Amino acid sequence: LFMTKEDVDIYVAEINKLKSDVIFIPGDFITSKTEEIFQVAKSLRDLRAPYGIYACLGNHDFFGNPVEITKKLTDVGIRVLRNETTEILINGSHLILSGVDDGIHANFKKVTLESSEAHGPRILLCHKPYYFEKAVAGDYDLMMSGHTHGGQIVFARVFGYPVAPASLVSKYISGLYRLGRSTMYVSRGIGTVGLPLRVNCPPEITLFKLT
Repeated sequence: LFMTKEDVDIYVAEINKLKSDVIFIPGDFITSKTEEIFQVAKSLRDLRAPYGIYACLGNHDFFGNPVEITKKLTDVGIRVLRNETTEILINGSHLILSGVDDGIHANFKKVTLESSEAHGPRILLCHKPYYFEKAVAGDYDLMMSGHTHGGQIVFARVFGYPVAPASLVSKYISGLYRLGRSTMYVSRGIGTVGLPLRVNCPPEITLFKLT
């Protein structure tokens, strides 16, 4: 999304400096054309995390061919969770991770059932934050999303939350949200959409420490 391979290379290097145990990417690998994934994958193949790199697909990924995009990401070591659940064992602790496709392609019922049968903290990768209530209903501990670019063009902040055009379509724009016993984090991400421009909304790489 308005990024060159060199731009992505820089962010990959910064992510690797964090030495994360696991990396999560909540979708939008392309703008609209399937062939864009080939350049993106050349950069993402350098990502390193000892317990794996996991992703879900975003709405832009469905503008192209999601099967081809998934295959290319798999080829470079990224596991794309398409309405499925997996279990990650980190230092003897079990982490239950689900990922859903975007929008009408999502199957929340399937992943909620799968994850509820496992034991451990439960995380949901879901591109659009609009579905936070689905994560709450599914009793997930944490949902990770993107999609909004943090508002991208932010006019002001009220009580720490951005006032932006994106606020017209979602109350979840960026940062941390809590509902019931569930938490959601909406990342500003690193790309842009519509215009190659950000105002009061810098790109973001997010580091979580789960205890």
